[in-house]
Amino acid sequence: MKNTTLTEIEKNHLEVSLFYDQVAEKRNFWFKKNKYFHDSIIDYYNYFTHPDDSILEIGCSTGNLIGNLKTKNATGIDISKKSIEIAKSNFPKVNFLHTSIENFKINRKFDIIILSGTLNSVYDINKVLQKIKKISHSHTRCFIEFYNPLYRFFIILGSRLNFKMNERIYNWFNWQDLKNFSEKNDCEIVNTESIIYIPKKIFILSNFFNKFLSFISIFNFLSFYRVICLKPIKNELTQKKDLKCSIVLTCRDEEGNIEEILRRIPKLGKHTEIIFVEGHSKDNTYAEIERMIGIHKDRDIKLFKQPGYGQKDALHYGFKKAKGDFIMLMESDLTTPPEDSELIWNAFISDKGDFINGSRLIYNMESKAMPFLNYIGNRSFGLAFSFISKKRLTDALCGFKGISKLYYKKLEDDFNFFGKYDPFSAFELIFASLKNKLRVIEVPVHYSKRTYGSPNAYGKGFFSFLKYGFKLIFSLILSYYFYSNRKK
Repeated sequence: MKNTTLTEIEKNHLEVSLFYDQVAEKRNFWFKKNKYFHDSIIDYYNYFTHPDDSILEIGCSTGNLIGNLKTKNATGIDISKKSIEIAKSNFPKVNFLHTSIENFKINRKFDIIILSGTLNSVYDINKVLQKIKKISHSHTRCFIEFYNPLYRFFIILGSRLNFKMNERIYNWFNWQDLKNFSEKNDCEIVNTESIIYIPKKIFILSNFFNKFLSFISIFNFLSFYRVICLKPIKNELTQKKDLKCSIVLTCRDEEGNIEEILRRIPKLGKHTEIIFVEGHSKDNTYAEIERMIGIHKDRDIKLFKQPGYGQKDALHYGFKKAKGDFIMLMESDLTTPPEDSELIWNAFISDKGDFINGSRLIYNMESKAMPFLNYIGNRSFGLAFSFISKKRLTDALCGFKGISKLYYKKLEDDFNFFGKYDPFSAFELIFASLKNKLRVIEVPVHYSKRTYGSPNAYGKGFFSFLKYGFKLIFSLILSYYFYSNRKK
């Protein structure tokens, strides 16, 4: 006679599947009753996902979330057979699979993996995270949503009073518990967000608390619903040293710096491409670069005449021309030593971040390297930026930064939002990276005064400084709106 004793995990699977089979028919009723809450979650994902992203939802129920995401490549799995049948009927374009959460078998990898309240009812969280690693590549992002255990009593009471659907919740955890699970399973936390404070639509109060109060960190512990974003770390790390690096130098009236720049730029990665974008210089910068190309025939140096005007136009033109796996913007005025490009590159190949921003405000700065007003402005913008993004960066306007070519292409759709108001493309690059859940880190670089020419960034004179200052302030306001408004 066969042993029919169920293991604890099998008991959990049976209980959960039977419960959600019974409530599957009522799911649509509860979605409509709590439409504001569910639409807020859909808006959250549609804000940063792209149509070409492959998305998997683990614990998809009847498909209300995965079925409403703007992707052409969606998959949902759930332990409830009845829920999957309803999901297939409601969303025929989505690939739905009936399987347990801990034991699913999928032979492919996904860009985005979503667990919307799923971990609250699983038996073995460690096993789920290990499964997620097997279906992740180096750019995968995993999102785990969960209730704040602070509201446990009210959530249970709400179910009993029929304000919300009853759920099988076995695990009540906070973000620190998930952090411990993540570290144990070699997953890196990208960020945590408070996405819902008030789950019901209450005039303008809900939008105020949910979209704007979340930027004030001291109130985060009061949030009703949170999400944590993970990057599954592979045990066999990609050998990034074999990747190619493109260095983009935007230059105008830098004739006297070109020879030394090329002498001091280190060789990075398997191949180093050097791209000059010359911006209508009044001196012989263009001719000097041509002369240096003739001398340094052993190096891959390219020269382009900037089609438009301004730092932003030159930066994006150079980045689009770049062929390397990693693109770096470097100062062409030699105020930051070219040798510090190795600091940016090393942060990338060691997988410390996806967008690496330099900071001139950490190391001791050479006397008179940065005008006093510029220093105050950079510090102020850094504080304002950190408040909005909840990501500490001291020098958002630094001209030393880098990003992978793959990620840069993914961010391009977001750049048009800022239009002409971000003259240096500083805020748009960082905020677009944060919106798309990239790991943004800061690397200290050195800074010294010019030895040739005069600064181009702010033009000449106090009124020119004010003009650019107001543009940056307006750009920062746009950034706040861009980052807080989750609807596309």
